[in-house]
Amino acid sequence: MKRSVILLSLIISCASVFGQFAYRVTDPAATANFRIAVEAYHRGRYGEAIMLLESVLATIPGDPLTLYWLGQAYNKSGLSTTTMELWSDALAGDQPSSYLEARLELYSAITRANQRPVAGRYVESRAIANDSRQAPLFLRPSWISTLPNGSMLLVANGSNEILRINANGLIVEKFNGGVSGFDRPFGLSFMADGRMVISEFTPNRITFLSESGQIANYAPIARPTERIIGPQYLTTDNADFIYVSDVGRARVVKLDAQGNFIQAFNGQSSDFQGLRLPTGVAILRDQLYVADAGLHSILVFDLYGNLLDQVLPGQLVRPEGLNVVAGQLLIADTSRILLFDPASGSLRELYRTAESNPRLICANIDANGDLVVVDYNSSQIMLLADPVTIYAGLYLDVQNVYANNFPDLQIDVQVLDTYGRPVIGLSELNFYLSEIVRTTETNRPDSSGIRFVRESIRSISGFRLSGSLDETTAIDNVFLLEGSGEMQANRVLIRNQLVNLQASLGGATTTNRLVIAKATPQPATAGTLQAMTAAILAMQPDTTWRFDSGLRLAANELTGSANHRSIIYISSGSINEDLLTDLTLIDLASLLVANRISLHVLHIGMKPITDALQFLVEKTGGSIMRDNDPESLVGLAARITGRPSGVYRLAFSSMADPGFGRSFLPLRVEVYFRAKSGKVETGYFTPLQ
Repeated sequence: MKRSVILLSLIISCASVFGQFAYRVTDPAATANFRIAVEAYHRGRYGEAIMLLESVLATIPGDPLTLYWLGQAYNKSGLSTTTMELWSDALAGDQPSSYLEARLELYSAITRANQRPVAGRYVESRAIANDSRQAPLFLRPSWISTLPNGSMLLVANGSNEILRINANGLIVEKFNGGVSGFDRPFGLSFMADGRMVISEFTPNRITFLSESGQIANYAPIARPTERIIGPQYLTTDNADFIYVSDVGRARVVKLDAQGNFIQAFNGQSSDFQGLRLPTGVAILRDQLYVADAGLHSILVFDLYGNLLDQVLPGQLVRPEGLNVVAGQLLIADTSRILLFDPASGSLRELYRTAESNPRLICANIDANGDLVVVDYNSSQIMLLADPVTIYAGLYLDVQNVYANNFPDLQIDVQVLDTYGRPVIGLSELNFYLSEIVRTTETNRPDSSGIRFVRESIRSISGFRLSGSLDETTAIDNVFLLEGSGEMQANRVLIRNQLVNLQASLGGATTTNRLVIAKATPQPATAGTLQAMTAAILAMQPDTTWRFDSGLRLAANELTGSANHRSIIYISSGSINEDLLTDLTLIDLASLLVANRISLHVLHIGMKPITDALQFLVEKTGGSIMRDNDPESLVGLAARITGRPSGVYRLAFSSMADPGFGRSFLPLRVEVYFRAKSGKVETGYFTPLQ
């Protein structure tokens, strides 16, 4: 007689380590609904996910995993308070989760955070310095420029080169000037066309570089009295004029965009001796600020060289590099970095080094909000962080899981700091992925053995970073039209403006749709420009038009997009606040921010834009354009794609058992960046087999 096979499913749970709650849905209908809800969530169909997850909870009240996913779906719908309530309910169950406790705390901090361009103080998170056992990375750094993609350009005065350094502090490219070479390069600035302009101290020249870092040309040789002796710091204004500190002649020299001499000035008058040792230069609100290491202060000129003021006399030691950050001046002053607000006159210390014999020569804020400081004497760069962002950690959100080609998967992950700011410039080095893999083992080689199903956490090796959304230019956009009588009366003007907007966005990489805000939601008009303009011309006024329902419908059109997302609201400046009943203003802002949608306004007519609409535009990083100002439409696509997202696409092959599409497969993503870290746990189902 054939012996019966004993099957013992001994699952060694990883829930305590893999902090997401265990999958305990067993009811057939609830199982199907949970699976479809997770798939809907990963496709941006959050309303559908909410409906299905609510039905699962009706069958399995209090299931923590379902509460967790329902909270995520409500977050994407703009209801952050509901999200926190649901996650708190999940934690009140019988499954502890330190992961969700930490995530709830960080999520709560992000939803109430006020972004600060400059922190109150900074602490060291990393240093980029030479190792005495190896060849030096660079010598005598004199200037650093931070770039929107998270990288930096470092001018190394001692080693005659310019280095491109990525967000992880790795040197990825060096420019040495080619055959001609650089000769003690010192300062660097950018021209409007993307070219760079640098000062070279020893040959007393100004050099123009191409965007790729190659020498393009030198500034023309000036007459003897116009020549610069010992050029150091430089900056450019909106008209592409160049201002250079001429330390040898104790003055500032102004050049045109080709490097031709315009004028020189030092502020000397009958009651002022003039500049003594000019160093850093920066332009703020059409005024030129010049640091003077000899006068221990900063001089203020207009852009024509007229002395306006002297600030901070006696309060500085040896000020050098200046940079403008959020309408204030960042000052490198020997052993400390200071922030000066010209409007209020306030001066505060952001950082002080403990190094002996320091010469902090330049400081800047990078794309990730960290303070980057250059020490000329010790030949090192210090990366300094707001301590709040270090202790709170990073917030990760898996926005999409593409599992149709399982075991090959792709996921989109957004990385934010504790202020909700996107983290820019990450590479594969910053990510760590792991999953739960089930294996079946037996204690005997024959059929009489007991089979054990063992779960283990395995790191995912060989994954790759396919790219970042911040490196792409594709846009998915919805035009949202105010449904008022005023807009109906201006429908021909609006039709024409829609044509202009479409041209400004660029048709090659943009998908557009139209939603008209009415008392009840109207289906989006998709497709051609002709179809959208026809809908505008046929619109009927509605005295009870609803901005909130129109905005939600427009946002729902975008949530499944993997591209840059924008809503362009064509309006008289109102959002009909008296009829905001479904969602509060905060909820509407949360809806847009959670789905990384920027709101831009095309203002029609002369009525003022309401404070509520202005709030939504500012909260989402949008812009305001006006129908009587064609220039305001210029660069619209660049404004949309230039708004950082912090979204990265990762691709990998899974080793998990899909269970014919019926197994919930947990997945963890971790990020380590400088002194900050964070993780997110999600899960997915493969297609049914």
